[in-house]
Amino acid sequence: MRQLFATAPVRNGSTTAALPRGSTNLASVEFEGSDGKQARLEDALKATSTDGFLVLHGGRIAMEWYDGFLRPDMEHCVHSISKSIAGAIAGILVDRGMLDQDSPVTRYVPELESSGFGDASVRHVLDMTVSIDFHEEYTDPNGQGAMFHAAMGMPARRDVEVIGLKRVLSTIRRGTGRHGDAFNYVTANSEVLGWILERATGLPYSSLLEAYIWRPLGTEASASVLVDPFGSARAGGGLAMTLRDLGRFGEMIRCRGMSSGNQVVPGWWIDDIRSNGNRDAWSRGELKEMFPEAHYRSQFYAIDSANGTTVAGFGIHGQCVFVDADAEMVVARLSSQPVAVDVEAEKMWQNGYAAIAKTLNRRP
Repeated sequence: MRQLFATAPVRNGSTTAALPRGSTNLASVEFEGSDGKQARLEDALKATSTDGFLVLHGGRIAMEWYDGFLRPDMEHCVHSISKSIAGAIAGILVDRGMLDQDSPVTRYVPELESSGFGDASVRHVLDMTVSIDFHEEYTDPNGQGAMFHAAMGMPARRDVEVIGLKRVLSTIRRGTGRHGDAFNYVTANSEVLGWILERATGLPYSSLLEAYIWRPLGTEASASVLVDPFGSARAGGGLAMTLRDLGRFGEMIRCRGMSSGNQVVPGWWIDDIRSNGNRDAWSRGELKEMFPEAHYRSQFYAIDSANGTTVAGFGIHGQCVFVDADAEMVVARLSSQPVAVDVEAEKMWQNGYAAIAKTLNRRP
């Protein structure tokens, strides 16, 4: 990523959270594939352009797999999993009294008063229930999503003026609905959240990542975050990290915010992600086909199943961190899936995660 775009470093600290190795063999685990037939885990990894796959059970590495190109020390873009990390930082600031989740966005960013975010609250932004006139598509080169990225110079186009992340956010208009009524997945929400976090602390977003997550988490490598030509870091999809460090983030979520005895994110914030959230708003959103029983809370997905509620972060082209606290399992997946959003592949992976959890815990 650093070879293609401008980035800011997110440096790790001197202490690394241990990930001891277990002895479980999961490569032959089988589950229902997208074609209705049984698929072996290793075959599914190759069929879905997976670059790296990590399974943690009880904090130990149960499986670590690479495709031969990605290496353990290489960064990989996690796309929208970046949003979940921004949501974790928000929880830290709320817990410390530095951020009021019920305040209007304009308390922190008055520059957005005339935009679609002008009468929304920080909580609306966290849960992506802001009604804005924006459709996030990935295939139309002239759609709003493409224009949004071009205005940030990611990548630049001759027919679009590069005005930078923060100016382009102020151009987004209000939608026709009420804030809070429906889940509306738009990355601009997360970029606004990043701006709010900067204003609440007086720190640039890359420094927030480093101070509040990367060093306390005990990561083994530094990360990178995309910045626009004006130096603004992207909270909504700009992070690149190693597979193991993505696993460490998931393990911290599984442990209610703890990492190596250090309370990184408040436990109550993790509990709130799992148990709160507006399921009615989710049911009126556009991702209910992928997860019929779910909600979205604080930039995380919470997915209900017969075995409980799992928490996850997803990114386009097959990125995922999946946290099943009841099974003591974390899965981190990094991919180069050619399709930005593959609903059938994601449904297959939900079957896969359930099968892995069953194997690890010998569920009936």
